Amino acid sequence: MTYNYNLVTGPQDFISIGSIKNAALELLRELSRGRRILGQAGKRDKIAEPRPLKRAPTLPIDQTRPIIFIGYQLGGTIIKQALVFANYEKLYMPISSEISLLVFFGTPHRAATPAQWESAAEMLLSSSGSKEISSSVLKSSSKALMDSSAGFMPFLGAIPVLNFYDNRLHMVSILYLYSLSMDTLYFPINIYYVENVVSISAGFLN
Repeated sequence: MTYNYNLVTGPQDFISIGSIKNAALELLRELSRGRRILGQAGKRDKIAEPRPLKRAPTLPIDQTRPIIFIGYQLGGTIIKQALVFANYEKLYMPISSEISLLVFFGTPHRAATPAQWESAAEMLLSSSGSKEISSSVLKSSSKALMDSSAGFMPFLGAIPVLNFYDNRLHMVSILYLYSLSMDTLYFPINIYYVENVVSISAGFLN
């Protein structure tokens, strides 16, 4: 399934934690609805078979099919927030247990300073069509990205992650950012994780 979102609609719109959370919940609702419909269709197409007594109830196979999330830039931030919700919202916990891979293209995960988060926000807003971005918009947007990423980190562990980062230097305001430093995770060594990193000259800003 493909999920479409639009968090930034005007030149002075900013990325808010509220809009990220709303988009994440809508993603989970659509995914849950889609898997439920597929499961019901699969049940209609199957020939009824005798059911053994005292068998534990199971979900249709379409509702237990492994899930691979693929997100591009801001879409990856929405996916991270959806994973947070899926881990503590009872309604969406079945989705959390079926996630087998997270794939991110140019999604900012970490930054050393608030200035770097602002630069990440500027890149995302620029790629969404925003121009002449004000400092207040950058501060609000960077705070949302930082809060969303911080909420995502505790839920990582056994889910494999594949991060694609642009291997070129980008000029954002007066600060050079190398995408490897932000678009990868690099957990502490004592945390079990699986992360693969791929360097590509994709030009995420183009």
